[in-house]
Amino acid sequence: MRWQSAVVATWRWSGVFTGIPTWRESGVDSVFSSSLGIVAPKGITADQIAYWENLIRQMTQSEEWKNLMERNQSRSNFLGHADATRFYDQEYQSMRTTVMELGLLGAGK
Repeated sequence: MRWQSAVVATWRWSGVFTGIPTWRESGVDSVFSSSLGIVAPKGITADQIAYWENLIRQMTQSEEWKNLMERNQSRSNFLGHADATRFYDQEYQSMRTTVMELGLLGAGK
């Protein structure tokens, strides 16, 4: 088997990685991304959610954040509370299906 380097992002990276294809360009129909999030306890108020959502949205629009994203070859994708909840629910279902198909559901119990 011949190994080929690839990045798991949906875009080609720059700098020393310019010539490295993405997984999809290499024939693997998959991407991977990591996320940063804030987790709050159940029962916080709508006003508290709105406060933190607004604060984080402002942070992701700052020049410092944009510079950090560029320096780390990352892409910022802010999701507010409702969109993030939908996203993580979909991710959970997707991963649950994959884990079930692999026969790993319940592993580690």
